[in-house]
Amino acid sequence: MKCYYHIDDDAVGMCARCGKALCSVCAEDVGGALLCPGCIALAQEEERLRAEQEALETKAETRLVLKSVKKTMLWSWIVTAAFACFCIVGMWQVPSDAAIPTLAKIAICILMIYFVWSGYWGRVFILHRWGRKVEKLTGGERGWILGLVLLFVACFVGFYGGGIYQYLKYRKVIKQGD
Repeated sequence: MKCYYHIDDDAVGMCARCGKALCSVCAEDVGGALLCPGCIALAQEEERLRAEQEALETKAETRLVLKSVKKTMLWSWIVTAAFACFCIVGMWQVPSDAAIPTLAKIAICILMIYFVWSGYWGRVFILHRWGRKVEKLTGGERGWILGLVLLFVACFVGFYGGGIYQYLKYRKVIKQGD
């Protein structure tokens, strides 16, 4: 039998992919199988296309994650700003006979605003850690009680560092994505 590409040379094997006879010059061992130059080029092109498709899918997934992270970040500021307005207006509506000094009102407002902000990020922290378990636990008859307890736990976790950690993690993701 003669080589498909070199008619004068004797074949030493067959291409594992297309079955063409190959001489020692044409045959190339790829992973234990002999391939002809045409099939090698085809395999390389298929690998390149597969890598491009995988890169496109990864890019699309990254965009979705980035969009979700930006949305979470935006909502944290919306919730905090809304509560800040409520807190500030509420503090200044306290009757004057309560005798709360202005500096104390400002400190209380700042502390309450931070508590809401950290509670929001604590909620994010808890849902990322135990999301599915929380969903299962808060369903059912008394789910609202557990949900309320988890809200307080989220505020506690957020207040003592988990919220700041989660917020900084999201900021890092946004910075890397842009």
